[in-house]
Amino acid sequence: MNQKAELKKRWMMISIVFAVIAVVILVYMLIAFRNKKDVNGLYETYQMSVSSGDSAKTVFCMTFMPSDQTYVESLTVGDKSTELSKGTYEEKDGTVVLTSEDKDNVQSFAISGKYLVATDFLYDGDVPDGDTFEATCKYTNKNNATYTISFKKDGTYTLDDNGDSKDGTYKREGDLIKRTDSSGDGAIDYLVYKNQITNSYYVAK
Repeated sequence: MNQKAELKKRWMMISIVFAVIAVVILVYMLIAFRNKKDVNGLYETYQMSVSSGDSAKTVFCMTFMPSDQTYVESLTVGDKSTELSKGTYEEKDGTVVLTSEDKDNVQSFAISGKYLVATDFLYDGDVPDGDTFEATCKYTNKNNATYTISFKKDGTYTLDDNGDSKDGTYKREGDLIKRTDSSGDGAIDYLVYKNQITNSYYVAK
């Protein structure tokens, strides 16, 4: 192989290497900027997905627009979407407070890593460490509807859903308590936040 052909081959190899590096950098940038977060740790987009057997997946979405401090909360079922709320938001001390346009709806969330936690919907009762455990947690809403879930050490649970009893199995995986409802209905994973649980939260996407 003459010197010219060898030089051409080397340049081709260098070009391929640079092209691969450029693609890697581009992919990294797309991932990094797909869902940016501000200095307080608030991401621009959060979701909560609920599956139920063969039914269409239900997806709740919270989108923040830092440019004008506004938000949009939406719901998608299958290919149909609807707007639940929109308005302005304010961040302070690890908390984001949302105020709807008509001022009738004020929501408060704690910013906790990749989670947005509705602090007004935390269950009473502490959850110990471990994959399975003994604990009973209760939540009563503003309409006096009460929800009580009892976790057993054998990995089963019983849920009193305001008088409607359900049971199933569970296992804690990190911050989440993953459930399988024996009836086959969709079961939202509980999030453990400061040793309490809630099923009202969003996850950064």
